[in-house]
Amino acid sequence: MQQGYLYLETHRARPGLVRVAASRTKPDPDEPGEGVVLRYIARFADVEAARMHVHELLRHQLADVDNGLYRCSLVNAMSAIESEGLRHERVWIDHSLNESTLAQMADRSERLRERGRRLNEFWKMVGVAALILLGLNFLGVL
Repeated sequence: MQQGYLYLETHRARPGLVRVAASRTKPDPDEPGEGVVLRYIARFADVEAARMHVHELLRHQLADVDNGLYRCSLVNAMSAIESEGLRHERVWIDHSLNESTLAQMADRSERLRERGRRLNEFWKMVGVAALILLGLNFLGVL
């Protein structure tokens, strides 16, 4: 488990793609590289677990696994990170993003969190049902 930063980048040469990357050190928003625009940075206690969870949410939009590129909107990528159940802290967000974009991100993040809660409740019920069936089978009722 290593603390680190999960961040999002867009690139002028790759419109429609968002890069999800991780680093142990905080990326510098003022020096992202040629053509690269840093859009979002969050700090996680376990950055690799966070990256895996975000990938799970964005896996259907995966464009390039080696470079961490996803064919999704910036709102969807930021929402995937914000909705993540692991404890994290938003460190920096691109100041050029307007209020409408931030509101969309907050709304989508809440919907993803709610979906995760419902999914967890479903699997808890499946587990309880399996234990009941196992107990009834053990008692010879079934």
